[in-house]
Amino acid sequence: MTSGSAAAVAIWSPPEPQQVDGLARLRFTLRLGALLGRRIPRGARVGTALESLHSEEPHWYLAILGTAPEAQARGFASSLLAPVLKRCDAAGLPVHLETATEANLAFYAARGFEVIGETVVVGGGPRIWGLRRAPGRPAPRSAQLRSSSCG
Repeated sequence: MTSGSAAAVAIWSPPEPQQVDGLARLRFTLRLGALLGRRIPRGARVGTALESLHSEEPHWYLAILGTAPEAQARGFASSLLAPVLKRCDAAGLPVHLETATEANLAFYAARGFEVIGETVVVGGGPRIWGLRRAPGRPAPRSAQLRSSSCG
């Protein structure tokens, strides 16, 4: 999902298991290996850290939410979140995500997310927070007032 101007993008995974054929999985693995090159061990450590924060409960997963620097603080990220959060509320499903940017915590708190875990990537990697938003959970008024929009 992108904003109309493509200034922001959100990539979501639904709660239903996705079938990926073996050839597609192999292509992805080879492409990722080519991109990482000598950083494959670091990529594996990041993957392990992220996995430690994942939940087994059925949920929507926000894999990526990003806004072009020149378009930040203009509501693009919020406009991409809103329809999916509404859909999750209607279906009674939570939303999970991770962020390695501490400044994003206030943005997500203002939208009803709570930190449910935290880890640091082994070998000098970043701190990563796991967040969860319960279905139908309105953002706390205090978080709305102090949050600055990162999107």
